[in-house]
Amino acid sequence: MLSPVRSVWAGTRNASREFLVEGYLAGEVRLNEAQETLSFEWGTRYGPKDRRYTAKFPAVFGTVFRSHDGSRCAVALANVSGEERVVLPPRESAFVLF
Repeated sequence: MLSPVRSVWAGTRNASREFLVEGYLAGEVRLNEAQETLSFEWGTRYGPKDRRYTAKFPAVFGTVFRSHDGSRCAVALANVSGEERVVLPPRESAFVLF
């Protein structure tokens, strides 16, 4: 028998398959709130071991996915801050579609 957590994860994975696996990336989400920018640093598995790379990301960012037939959209948001954050939908369209 599946544990409750595994059962929820399986349901989420199956529900998102239509968009993340079979659909396509349609754009990005732009939030109205001023977002804190976080810096990340990492090395590579290949090349010089002392080479470090730095990237900056907003604390919360997201993308819009469209189903393969184009009939439905889904939004995926990521919070990489390590803190709980509340994100309110903007009044104007926040979706920048490609």
